[in-house]
Amino acid sequence: MKLEKYVDKESKRKKFILISISVIVLISVSLLLYKTFASFTESAEFPMMNGKVDYFVTTQP
Repeated sequence: MKLEKYVDKESKRKKFILISISVIVLISVSLLLYKTFASFTESAEFPMMNGKVDYFVTTQP
């Protein structure tokens, strides 16, 4: 009877360690992938004015 309790306790301990390591590896891989893809950003810039801006603008009536 005492041996069964020990085996059950050992089995739970191994299962807990396995799940803990799996979660740590999953989080590490997720962060690594996020950092990898987050460093490559794509942006589009549309300038409002092309060329030089005239300081003396004359208005035509």
